[in-house]
Amino acid sequence: MGLRAIFSLGLAIAFPVVSLIGIRGGVANPFWLALPDALICLALIQGLRGDSKYVFALSGFALTSILSFINSTNSPLFSALIFALIARYFERTLEPLQTPLITQMAQRIRGPDLGFSEDAFNYTRKLTRIWSLFFVLLGVNQVILVIATGGTWALMMGNSLAPALILIFLAFEPIYRRYRLPNEPRHAFRHFLTRLLETDWKAMR
Repeated sequence: MGLRAIFSLGLAIAFPVVSLIGIRGGVANPFWLALPDALICLALIQGLRGDSKYVFALSGFALTSILSFINSTNSPLFSALIFALIARYFERTLEPLQTPLITQMAQRIRGPDLGFSEDAFNYTRKLTRIWSLFFVLLGVNQVILVIATGGTWALMMGNSLAPALILIFLAFEPIYRRYRLPNEPRHAFRHFLTRLLETDWKAMR
């Protein structure tokens, strides 16, 4: 692991912890700590231009911004909006005449030389739906935390615990896939990451 990767990992771990300490100590304002989430929301919404839910996404961003401005403890709602937007990226590829997002990813990772069986297609379609529901649940949980506990623990959830759950999902899915699709070719994790970095995500619709 290179120094840049170590620094990035350390920053990802330290940021939510420092944020929590700062908020509870009255030093940091949740609104400014959630500002990066707001920028991510805008980027995700931009990618949904032309989507049937584009207006709803803009409305959700406007409402979240107003609520956060009125009371900074509502700012972790930006994380909930991020989860909802990501869920939409998965969900829209399940519509008629569309190729499921996980199917597209798998086809790009495997390359054009390997075929794609019907079992693999059905599996990746179901996995796309599961990812969509997973992000919906993360968003709902985030909203509940904001209402029940205020911004402190919701910010902690959105910036650390939720990404940890996503990593756990990514770690265990290949294990289940080996059981579910034993005859499908397997690739090293480095190959997986390399092909993902080479993927043109803007072309995925």
